[in-house]
Amino acid sequence: MCLFFMHGKGDNAQTWQQILGRHYDLPIVSFRDAMWPEFSAGRLAWKEFYADEVHPSDAGHLTAATFLRELLDRHLVGGRA
Repeated sequence: MCLFFMHGKGDNAQTWQQILGRHYDLPIVSFRDAMWPEFSAGRLAWKEFYADEVHPSDAGHLTAATFLRELLDRHLVGGRA
């Protein structure tokens, strides 16, 4: 599974790493794709989801876990583990 976060300016290595993920048919979750529009528009505050310019805070990790859980629920039979 590929999980993509980002740096404080919204950049990451997702473009290149997705190539590898697709080659191996890995599920891909992009925290960046989901959250960057909210950060850049000012609807969410970076400091609420990141401890610094690179590392997610507890809230950032919880949000990423929610995205991962949603992906797993969609791919498990009936959404049950």
